[in-house]
Amino acid sequence: WMEIFFDERHFNLLQIPYAIINTLQGKTWTHLWYLYMLVGLYLLLPMLKATINTLTQKQLDILIVILFLFAFVNPMLRHFADINIGIRFPLISEYVAYMLMGYRFSQVKGYPNLWFVIGIVIVLYCMVAWLEYIKGHISLTVLAAYNSPLMAIYSVFIFLATKKIVEDNNVLALNNGWMAFSRDSFGIYVFHMLYVNIIYKVLKTNPFEDGWWIFIPILIGVTMLSWVTTIIFRKLPLIGKYI
Repeated sequence: WMEIFFDERHFNLLQIPYAIINTLQGKTWTHLWYLYMLVGLYLLLPMLKATINTLTQKQLDILIVILFLFAFVNPMLRHFADINIGIRFPLISEYVAYMLMGYRFSQVKGYPNLWFVIGIVIVLYCMVAWLEYIKGHISLTVLAAYNSPLMAIYSVFIFLATKKIVEDNNVLALNNGWMAFSRDSFGIYVFHMLYVNIIYKVLKTNPFEDGWWIFIPILIGVTMLSWVTTIIFRKLPLIGKYI
């Protein structure tokens, strides 16, 4: 509805049905593509679960390696070296790969200590943030895509760090803060575009063009505002439990 309002520059209740129709068709803010993809993953989940239950650990590892090569490495080769592996798999998807990797790494025992994992997460986060900042200026931004090996490794380490923090009772304060952010991350993802739109369309500011000195505080500010909004919405009746 906000997008329709900014396009037409006036308020009209008849805009609501159009906003609902656009939402059903996926014609909404770009970042919400994830919600539609998530429905598809849920529909696949019974089949994936049945498949995993019949595989040995070695077979599952082989399947994940195949998915990693064709869903993550192949697009990178195609981009940088113009090399494209001709083999095709009907269910090759980075999102199926992420789901299977999450299941596989949830079984991992005895990985490196917590602070090493968190250090890797911080380094990879800085790399991804820098790649996002230079987006549109250099071809290396392909490494910040969801089907990038860098993003896959980054996601694995975030998962391992979260798993380790949950399991380690010696870092209770970190546990509480990390888990609060983890719990509210879905809401932060949903609401952040509201504040991004305000920055672009009301304040007329583009953090990708106005310098890194404004990019970092905007990144932090949008995250914190989205987090506060999530906490507020969580207290609302009916819809709060879905945030």
